[in-house]
Amino acid sequence: MKKWQFAMICIGCAAWFIGSADLPFRAQREYRLAFTLPGDDLSQEVVVDNVFGKIDVRGGAGHDVRVTVHESMRATTADALARAKKEVTLRPEHSAKRIRLMVDGPFRTPDGRINWRRSLGYIVRYDLQIFVPRRVCLRLKTVNEGDIKVKDIDGDFRVSNVNGKIDLSGIRGSGNAVTVNGEVSIQFDRNPRSACRFTTVNGDILLVFGPTLAADFRLKTFNGDMLSGFPFELQPIPAGTRDRRKGRFVYRRDGVQAIRIGPGGPLIQASTLNGDITISQNKTN
Repeated sequence: MKKWQFAMICIGCAAWFIGSADLPFRAQREYRLAFTLPGDDLSQEVVVDNVFGKIDVRGGAGHDVRVTVHESMRATTADALARAKKEVTLRPEHSAKRIRLMVDGPFRTPDGRINWRRSLGYIVRYDLQIFVPRRVCLRLKTVNEGDIKVKDIDGDFRVSNVNGKIDLSGIRGSGNAVTVNGEVSIQFDRNPRSACRFTTVNGDILLVFGPTLAADFRLKTFNGDMLSGFPFELQPIPAGTRDRRKGRFVYRRDGVQAIRIGPGGPLIQASTLNGDITISQNKTN
C-alpha cells in the first residue's frame, strides 16, 4: 500500500467517527448462528468481514461452528435507526469447506470495500464470539471499535484490523496479522513453517515461539527497541531501493535489521513505527 493511500484510509476513519459518541437513538439484540464443517483438514476456512466491533475466535474439537452475535445500533434520529435496522445485516454464506460472515450495508461498494465518505447517520456494531473446529484456516477483518482475539487454531491465518489490537495464542499455523493503531501479540504453540508478516503503526509487537525456533527475521521500528530472548546472528541486509541523487547512487534500507535464529528458516517480518518488537521464548513448549 502506498503511503498516500494509507493516509486516506486513516482520514476516512476519522471522518466516520465525527459525532459518533453522541448518537442518542439506540437498539441492540443478541442471537446465535450454527453451521457444520464436515471435513477434518486444513483446507476448511472461516472468513469474517466485520466493520465495527470485536471478533473473538476459539478453536476446539468437533465439526461445529457456533456464532454468538451481539448487534448494537446507534443513530442520530429515530428515522436513521429505522434505516439501520433495514439496511445493515450480518450476511452468512455456507459451503462444504467455507463459512463466511460479512457485515453488509449501503457503506459497501460493489467490490466489497467500504465507502467511508458517505454519512449514514448511524453506526451498527457487531461483536462476534465464534467457536470453530481447531483444524481450520482463518481470514478475519474488522475496522473500528474492536480487537481481534484468536485462541487454539491449527490452520493458517490472515488477520486485519485498523483501530484495535490483535492477540493470537495457541497458534500452530503461519500467516499475517496487520493493524494500524494497536498492539500485535502472537504466541505459537508450533513454530511457523512458512513465511509470516506482522505489522502495526502505533503499537508494540510481541512474538512468542517455542525453544526450537529456526527462522530468518526482518525487523523494523522507528521509535522503539528490538529485543530477542533467543541467541541470534546478524545477517547482511539487502541493498533496498536505489536512487540517483546529484550524480551519485543512494541506497535506502528503510531501517530494516536482519537476524537469523538457529540455522535459519522461514522469513518472518515484523514492522512498527511507534513501538518495540520483542521475540520471546515460550519454554513450556
